[in-house]
Amino acid sequence: LMENSLLFVVDLDGVIFRGKRVIKGAARAVEKLRKAGHGFAFATNRSTDSRAQYFRKLREAGVARSISEIMPSSYATVLYMKEKGMKRGNVFAIGGRGFKSELSAAGFNVLGVKDRAKAVFVVVGLDFKFNYEKLAKAHIHLQNGAKLIASNADNTWPAENGLLPGAGSMLSAVTAASGVKPVVVGKPGTFMLKKICELKKCRRDRLWVVGDRLDTDIMFGKLYGAKTVLVLTGVSSASEARRLGMRQRPDFIIKSIAELPNL
Repeated sequence: LMENSLLFVVDLDGVIFRGKRVIKGAARAVEKLRKAGHGFAFATNRSTDSRAQYFRKLREAGVARSISEIMPSSYATVLYMKEKGMKRGNVFAIGGRGFKSELSAAGFNVLGVKDRAKAVFVVVGLDFKFNYEKLAKAHIHLQNGAKLIASNADNTWPAENGLLPGAGSMLSAVTAASGVKPVVVGKPGTFMLKKICELKKCRRDRLWVVGDRLDTDIMFGKLYGAKTVLVLTGVSSASEARRLGMRQRPDFIIKSIAELPNL
């Protein structure tokens, strides 16, 4: 990035997309800021897809240029496990196919519910096919000493028809059954921002975090010392933001990402 350029770290659900629909004006806003010399990274707590899958979606939406700009919690979880020296071993994963492919690509052996092998880790993300069998298997692995790692703890995510249960809902079931406390990799923890800054060689004072959730996106930016922008196309409302203390409040509130170049 150039000396005076900003790096915008943008959430996906509720900011670029609402379900499968691209939010109006998103591509134009991103392009305008790129032309002004600013950079972008796309960081999402949604772990259903791999980095490559998210890149394809974002390229089709006209917002992403390179896979190096993409940081979903599926990929961040793998980076976290590698950084902590958890480079090998059996993993039982509750999550989408993309999440499992990230784990496999990193050298982990992903177990299914029918496998008898012992898991070293139980990894939890959003799973649209979550059921009792998966819950029971995760519980058994945790009882046998597996570590519990969560891609994120979002209880909901914004779909076209309103809020739907998120990874946090599945994680709550796993923790309620096992009593095991998870390590949560995604927002509001700052691991993803730290990794983005390392990859993009960006200083904290040049970072702007754009998101739709006060409890994850805005907190994520605040904890890292970045400027924060709340968009009103997702989960949190302007009135909720204004009820917060000055330290938790976003620096800016805009109707949608389409207004970002006007700040």
